Amino acid sequence: MSLQHLIISALVITLLGCGGNSAPVTSTPSDASTTPTTNTTAPAPPSLGTFTFTTTHNSRLADDVVMQVSGEQITGRSKNDASVTELVATFSVEHGQVYVGDTLQESGVTVNDFTAPVAYKVVGSDGTEVNYTVDLMRFTGLPIIYLNT
Repeated sequence: MSLQHLIISALVITLLGCGGNSAPVTSTPSDASTTPTTNTTAPAPPSLGTFTFTTTHNSRLADDVVMQVSGEQITGRSKNDASVTELVATFSVEHGQVYVGDTLQESGVTVNDFTAPVAYKVVGSDGTEVNYTVDLMRFTGLPIIYLNT
């Protein structure tokens, strides 16, 4: 056998040794548990996004009232002296259902009395609850004066 045949044979054996099973090689420490682990993430907390009173659902209002959502406080002011005893809120909710007391709320449908702040509760599918206070200030017709000292 010549030197050339010997080199070619070595290359063929090397190349053939590189192929084969492509399964990854893993090692397990001898004291490791054989219980499989699963990657679970906590569900996103339920929340209210936007909150408005539209003239489409509340004909007594002069204009839509876009409420400000800040943490768990939702506040806003009506622009006319309309009754707020029977208003329909339009809201977006993420990851849950919305309740006032025990009554399930449907955006753009359910009527509530907003003469006093209203407690809204958003309940997630895992039972997580987030409470919001909706405070609609009614226009009284009196001028509003801000004093800074």
